[in-house]
Amino acid sequence: MTAKDPGETALEPPHARRRAMITLALIIVAGLTVRLVAVAHYRLWYDEAITLAIGHWPAWDFLVRPIDPSPALYYWVTKYWVGDQASVALVRLPAVLFGVAAIPVAYWLARQGLGRRSALVAAGLVALSPYLVDYSQEARPYSLLVLLVLGSAAGLARSLDRLRGGAPAGAMLALFWLAGWLAWLTHVTAIFWLGPAWLAMMVAGERWGSGRGRWAVRGAALLFVLACLPEAARIVANHRIKLDTFDWLVNLPPLPFLLEWGQLVLPTALWGEAWSSGVIASFVVFMMLVALAAWGLRTRRAAIRAQFSDRPGPIVAGAILLVVPLLVWLFGFVVSPILMKRTLLLGIPGAMLLVALLDQLFPRWWIGPAALALFALNLAIGGTARPKPAWDQVAALIEREARPGDAVVLCYRIHAAPLMHALGGLAGPRRAATDLYTAYPGYLLKLEAPSYRGDWVRPYFDTVFHDDVTSFMTKHDVPRRPAMTTISGRIWLVETSCGLAAEIDRWIGPGRRTARLRFGQAVDFTPIKVDLVETAPRPRPVRLPNPLTSWGQDPVK
Repeated sequence: MTAKDPGETALEPPHARRRAMITLALIIVAGLTVRLVAVAHYRLWYDEAITLAIGHWPAWDFLVRPIDPSPALYYWVTKYWVGDQASVALVRLPAVLFGVAAIPVAYWLARQGLGRRSALVAAGLVALSPYLVDYSQEARPYSLLVLLVLGSAAGLARSLDRLRGGAPAGAMLALFWLAGWLAWLTHVTAIFWLGPAWLAMMVAGERWGSGRGRWAVRGAALLFVLACLPEAARIVANHRIKLDTFDWLVNLPPLPFLLEWGQLVLPTALWGEAWSSGVIASFVVFMMLVALAAWGLRTRRAAIRAQFSDRPGPIVAGAILLVVPLLVWLFGFVVSPILMKRTLLLGIPGAMLLVALLDQLFPRWWIGPAALALFALNLAIGGTARPKPAWDQVAALIEREARPGDAVVLCYRIHAAPLMHALGGLAGPRRAATDLYTAYPGYLLKLEAPSYRGDWVRPYFDTVFHDDVTSFMTKHDVPRRPAMTTISGRIWLVETSCGLAAEIDRWIGPGRRTARLRFGQAVDFTPIKVDLVETAPRPRPVRLPNPLTSWGQDPVK
């Protein structure tokens, strides 16, 4: 291990560290700003709203029961940090903070193998990456996953360097272990980092470690496997119960996969503008940078070898992060397709570290500043968040125009959660006593009583989500006894990817139908359609909530 930090020279000013820390602080502020600017611009979408409902399950069940494909950690954050009546901004605040915390961790990881300037470039790219910014504004576990994997990568890099220098890994091995285990409890795609990372750690321990160091690495690996077994068993149970968890996904051929990955790591996220002139221009520029990277790595391979011969950790950690998307893609061909933008997120820090390495190899060139400028320009033009379904407009329409006795029927039923959250977010009491129903095969489920209150999460959990998840965990439907009831008023039919449209039409019967709202498809989301149906009253099969957990009464604890 060298006495000086990598990238330092004898001519470096003594105040360089202070200046770098000030610059890093400014980058962190910039990263926080772009993550907050539109954090509440869009209402919660289904996955975010349902996360609040999942948070009502007992904490222990997250570890041992197949409640959801995602593991426990972020649901614990939701359970103990986010309240039922939190605003959109507060619901997303944990994800924002996790995304911001990843910026200094990226700097620390890059700083272990690169100079301060190049490490600042890596931190700046993580701060301004459009998809990292976007997923830091989503109340789901992805920004936490990126933070923990970066922490685990920093621990791996330092551990490998210490083993290479003949020292025990010590606290850095503990950091690698703990952050990796927490990442495993955050999202299943952490396995694509953990597998290669532990393989590298075991090889380094056997090759470079002393006798005591080798046994420390072996013992840590054994403990890690034992600690991961409960979540592995839960995942297996999940897929045994519902083998079609990802049945709607298909694996992409090589070229479309490369384009998908390229869109993720390049500044091409002008949401909804797949091949705009800005996207094409940035794509061409970055293809030139990729060619430059290949040429630079080839022509300067001796310098790279010299720089990293004693400190291989950062280059190993960065290389693993860089190939994670390829492993996700290959997994889809062998086991099950899981390729989505959010399952490829771990490849973004790897690409950012590669750009920082290029900045190190070409210190007088414009690579780092140009990349930062392109990402900043992309955010300025395209915005910092993907458009999401406009549930606030649906809620405002219902609030404004629904009459006493009207019914709101939702299909597909999973979208009841974001609509209920949007209704709860409207200021003041509701003027219309409107009942909400969601469609199931053969019947409607009544979601709320006329006396609406803003605390929607617990009643939704009791009347809808609990039965759905119980049915999932027990491999059969929960017994339901729908009764016949009459909907006396008009029907507001809210449809999003509805598979029961024909059945709902039979329930509704003949009547005048007026299209009231039409929302085009946002990026990664299905469109919303709202029709007002004026029809004669007729009996319909409706399952009412349990009286002990109905609206207007205290829920069962």
